[in-house]
Amino acid sequence: MLQSVHQEMLRRRYAKRTIETYLHWIKRFILFHQKRHPETMGDAEVEAFLDHLVLKREVAAGTQALMLNTLCFLYRDIIGRPLSLNLNFVKSQRPRKLPVDGGNYP
Repeated sequence: MLQSVHQEMLRRRYAKRTIETYLHWIKRFILFHQKRHPETMGDAEVEAFLDHLVLKREVAAGTQALMLNTLCFLYRDIIGRPLSLNLNFVKSQRPRKLPVDGGNYP
């Protein structure tokens, strides 16, 4: 299956690095679900994986967004069954920037 994803991304002229990244995350998704084929999974498994990334792996918001984009591509363009627009998962919080006392202000 990963080979077909690779071929489709090449056909669409995706950048080499993008292809490598997408394949890495698809593989991690499959391994997380005990090597189940993505066609046998759906929204619930995607939500569980995204929750795991935030709650257990503590990934950054950008990493979680990349993973969501990867899985959206996989299900929409490869499997032909788009994910729901109403996915319910824990969203990674961007670290809040706290003000720092930089000295004397007029």
